Amino acid sequence: MSPSNDAANRVDGDVHGIVIQAGAIGGGVHLHQPVRPHEPFTAAYREFTARTLDGFEFFGVDPRGVPRRHRFDAGYVPLTLKERDAGDGVTVNVGTRADQALGQCHRALVRGVAGSGKSTLLRWIGADAARSADADGPVPFILELGRFAGGRPPALADLVAPTLRQGMPTGWVEAMLAGNRAVLLLDGLDEVRPRERTHLEDWVEEHLNLYPGIRLIVTTRPSIVAEQWWVDRDFQRFDLLPMSRYSIERYVHGWHETARADHPAGPAGEAERAELTRCEQGLLATLSNRPALRGMSANPLLCGLLCALHLERGEHLPENRKQIYEAAVDLLLRWRHLRRRRGVMARGALARGDSAEGEPTEGIDSPLNDEELLKLFQRLAFWLVTNRQQVLPPDVAVRRVESYMFGLRHGDADPARVVHYLTHHSGLLREQSDGSLEFLHRTFLDHLAAKEVVEEENLSLMLDNADKPHWHDVVVMAGAHARPGERTRILLELLDRGRADEEHRDALYLLAAAILEQTAVLPRHPQSPDVRAMVTEAMAELVPPRTSAAADQLAAAGQFVLDLLPGPKGLTTQQAELVVRAAARIAAQWNPPGAVEKILQFIAAPTKGMISQLLEVWGRLGDYETYARDVLSEIDLGRVIVDMQAGRRIEHIGHLRTITALVLRNDIFNLRPLADLPRLRWLQLRGNATTDVAPLANAPSLRVLVLDGCATRAGTQPVKLAPLRTLGLRRLRLSGLTTRIDLADLAGFRLDSLCLCVRPHGSRALPADLHVRHLCLAAGGRRTDFTGVRGVRSIVLDWAPDQDELAALAGMPELRRLVVWDVPPGTATPTLPGVEVTVRHRPA
Repeated sequence: MSPSNDAANRVDGDVHGIVIQAGAIGGGVHLHQPVRPHEPFTAAYREFTARTLDGFEFFGVDPRGVPRRHRFDAGYVPLTLKERDAGDGVTVNVGTRADQALGQCHRALVRGVAGSGKSTLLRWIGADAARSADADGPVPFILELGRFAGGRPPALADLVAPTLRQGMPTGWVEAMLAGNRAVLLLDGLDEVRPRERTHLEDWVEEHLNLYPGIRLIVTTRPSIVAEQWWVDRDFQRFDLLPMSRYSIERYVHGWHETARADHPAGPAGEAERAELTRCEQGLLATLSNRPALRGMSANPLLCGLLCALHLERGEHLPENRKQIYEAAVDLLLRWRHLRRRRGVMARGALARGDSAEGEPTEGIDSPLNDEELLKLFQRLAFWLVTNRQQVLPPDVAVRRVESYMFGLRHGDADPARVVHYLTHHSGLLREQSDGSLEFLHRTFLDHLAAKEVVEEENLSLMLDNADKPHWHDVVVMAGAHARPGERTRILLELLDRGRADEEHRDALYLLAAAILEQTAVLPRHPQSPDVRAMVTEAMAELVPPRTSAAADQLAAAGQFVLDLLPGPKGLTTQQAELVVRAAARIAAQWNPPGAVEKILQFIAAPTKGMISQLLEVWGRLGDYETYARDVLSEIDLGRVIVDMQAGRRIEHIGHLRTITALVLRNDIFNLRPLADLPRLRWLQLRGNATTDVAPLANAPSLRVLVLDGCATRAGTQPVKLAPLRTLGLRRLRLSGLTTRIDLADLAGFRLDSLCLCVRPHGSRALPADLHVRHLCLAAGGRRTDFTGVRGVRSIVLDWAPDQDELAALAGMPELRRLVVWDVPPGTATPTLPGVEVTVRHRPA
């Protein structure tokens, strides 16, 4: 077996094995459904939950500056997940759309940095689950872990909205759990205090022990939670990947399209819409020309902030994250003036605590200027961070504001009114259904707390907590806010503490590097002529990285790390993979000079891990074609199965000429580029709406084709297979509830194996001039007429053959094996002379 055919031969065997091993068949249509308990209430709960969760926020779209919820179908860009520590030794998964990745697992731990879209992802998954057309479909429960005191979530019944709870049947939650319909979505594991995390783990373990079939998805920020506990309980680990250039373009378009929809018809509205279109085009051009901004825009939160800031500032955009957050906070504070409605009360009325008769309280004005408001927000944020809290109960908020009014010019204002104003007349705080308050996003909380640390000279307190994960972002942002002398002190203390604390050395050094990355000026310190050199020297101790997490943290520290990364000489395979991982991420974030050259040093003998990293950043580093031509074309891909979403990549996939086995996910309406792959032998299309596979007839080496969940659009015609008759296919598999074919299209095919896990369109008879050695028919027990097929040596059926079918089987001279699977208990085993017969009953 030639090395270049390893991957294709591996998957050839897999497809053949599917035909022979009935227990491995996937994608069949199973008609045996569980009993539906309490259905009227379940339907009402699912409908209510779908409406409640169906929404995400485009920051800054509302002209008043308030994040406003939009339906997911109005512009949400699906995120991409990549499973960690997974694989069969040959498949390279470049990333899977989040709903598809999570739909295939029961227990998942999803990691993502601040602003990467974790909470929105869970809402999307929950809304999609609740909207499922299956009457016995999933029942989602979403839990925001940072809101539960002590770390232990409440009983699930307490999460049901009060308007529904009064009609909830006794034992309904237990029935959903026992029936494996419950989907538990736990958001923000990192928000649970470490000492309280045991309570949460006990709660999770209780549910898993009692109801092992439930689905459970947990989100967390990376490097904050010890993950082994979850791994030991069979949780699959996923990383949220940054958005590709294609996804960024979709996000920017969706943001501006939503903004355009706010303007009414007529000349004025048309002019505003035209201006928004110009802004959209201008921002995309700016991101294309400024790699640092493009790298930041791969984060959904930052991408939304950049859209809003570009609308106001044009080309004068911030250069780093600290400037982006400052500008966004400033925007939220200033936009409050545009939100005044009728019934605005005088400033003095608020200070006196009275109001005009009948005036709505939301119309009040504030006695505080922007500087005073900002100070209040900073003090509240600092209190939340130091007390490890995420939310402010209403009474606590009033007490905190009352104490923090000291020193403000208008410090005699009524605290309750001020809290109401902060909540309803700025976009920084929002009110939950129980009246508690929380910041719009954790990122704003950390940013404002860091600003307060610097202004109030609380650096010692912060540095004493620098080893604690929930302080990490505050430390980095404080370093950015600090004056040069203070910044030097922070950097030196982080280095000193790192040298004295082996356990937290890496984290403290990385914090120093993250501060340095956004620092333009450092003064000469009397004890050290070059603090920048000291940080760089400390970082060199972390190279090469020892873990994937360490490689990611190194890459996030800044582009200067690229110069510290070694070449391949003397490195172990694991070290080389991690160096490539760090280099690829640095290249995708900043695209500094020498990044591609560093990567190319390693591709003479690429491992699966290296290939995975280099394919992952395709679409984030430079333009699609240049990266494919200059980097990916140099890699031998013949030993792996490349599994990726298509998107823009399909247009330039012809540069990857060594591919032998390929999985493409999601819609691809033009398969012609695949004909440019001279060695492609095995192809799987998953979740594809296209029905036209005729371009594959020009793929000279294609021998195995798997179509899973294709022709997905309502009203589409069946997949047209007839053009592939002369291609020389040896194995063909069609599966998925949505895939439809016309069996007549199979006339004249000569196949080693054919697996049909689909419901045919039109005639249910296979054509008489079809030659197949191994035949599998599994369409949920619906019979397909196979009696005319020739050359059959083995056949798998998911129904018990009747007498006519048994007679036809007995008349097949080459038949040696029959497998009948998923049939009712007690189904007799038929007897066929010279044929090995196996019957596999479904569970009673």
